[in-house]
Amino acid sequence: MIALEKEGVPGIVMLGHSHFSYHSPPAVEHVHEGCVEIVLCQRGALTFKKNNRFYHLMPGDIIINRPWEKHCLFSHPRSLSTFWLLARVQPASAPLLNLPEKESRTLKKALLTLSPQVRRDDGRVRQAFVRLLKYYDSRKSDKRLLGLLGTSLHLLMATIETASHNHSLSLSNRIKQVISEMRRNPGANYVIDDMAHEANLSPGHFMSRFKQIVGVPPYQFLLECRINSAKEQLRATQRNITDIAMSLG
Repeated sequence: MIALEKEGVPGIVMLGHSHFSYHSPPAVEHVHEGCVEIVLCQRGALTFKKNNRFYHLMPGDIIINRPWEKHCLFSHPRSLSTFWLLARVQPASAPLLNLPEKESRTLKKALLTLSPQVRRDDGRVRQAFVRLLKYYDSRKSDKRLLGLLGTSLHLLMATIETASHNHSLSLSNRIKQVISEMRRNPGANYVIDDMAHEANLSPGHFMSRFKQIVGVPPYQFLLECRINSAKEQLRATQRNITDIAMSLG
């Protein structure tokens, strides 16, 4: 986590790169007062809970959390990797990237009006995150500061522009359908050969591609889906533990 304001970048409260080497429980729901949060899923399949709705992200997907939206990262699967950034957008008078007042207000308004749905990065947002980290690691100079300011602006503008583009998914729709089915019906019996056939791939290629996309093998992902379903049923129903365990295999 990097506080870029301390590096001379007004309004960029925090820049972060998270990598989970093991599975961990859901985070506590929270808000970022006065800030818009931009989260890019770099690796793994993650689930955000926001305003009592669940949003599923795959590698290359972006989600926006606005100041009033209570949210948390609901799943922390092993090998999950994310980039994230907090930009201060309230109050309107707060400085943002040393921009003139009019341009600063326009940029903040655009960020605040971004819809909450998952959107697809065309590569520019990820590249901006990577460049920001490289500039931060470079030797302090005027050029470094210009790089941090310019790249931060590029990242914010690229995020805004994702709302107006309908990029085709790089993820195979066939594998995405398998993942969606595992989430929707985790208690079913899943056989690698059957899933590979559904995705029109060989079993070896299917397992390799699945792990590349999600970050864990199919069985590990299925186990996480089952555990999440069990927790939700324990919270929301009167079913006993044995019944839930048996129904989820």
